[in-house]
Amino acid sequence: MRTKLLIIALFAVLSISATEPKDVSLIEVELKGGTNVPFSSYHGGSHAGLVLGLDFRYNLKNLPFDVGASFISNWTRGEGSNVLILDDEVIPYDYYSTNRAIGGIITAGYNLKRGYKVNPYAGLGVGVANTKIVDAPFESSATKAIFVPKIGVELLYNFRLEISTIITRKRFNSLDFTLGLVFGGRPKKVKTKSVETEKQ
Repeated sequence: MRTKLLIIALFAVLSISATEPKDVSLIEVELKGGTNVPFSSYHGGSHAGLVLGLDFRYNLKNLPFDVGASFISNWTRGEGSNVLILDDEVIPYDYYSTNRAIGGIITAGYNLKRGYKVNPYAGLGVGVANTKIVDAPFESSATKAIFVPKIGVELLYNFRLEISTIITRKRFNSLDFTLGLVFGGRPKKVKTKSVETEKQ
């Protein structure tokens, strides 16, 4: 019940804060990269990793919404311990692993001030990702559903600062911080008609 109330309150705040969207170009592409913080450790500690992404967005005309698709590549680092049995001798050792999630998602976004130099936004992505543990004494791979809620701000039409979460298989969940470079989606120039007046 509390979760539903929080969601309703969030959408109410967004609706009140929203500004009439400007007419912008319909297609935009974003290249982004950054770092992440794993939500929890697994058999040991976890370390920050790398985030890369490619977003395609279609801006709905006369509405503050956009829809699109994203390709994501999310890497986190983990550590653990294991034992090696050699000639009846048990030898403990530590290891590091790379936890890789690569996939595609369908996205939807809500822009508070679309077409303005400062545009806060929120969105959600849903899709599938291949999750794989590499560089470890063992390997584990599985295709899982992935959910990516996000918030951020677009600055000067070309830059996006974003915080998102990757929610999928255990050991691959993370909080991501990215900087994006946006191509397209700029406000359209207003065409003005010249009126000629005749001198009497």
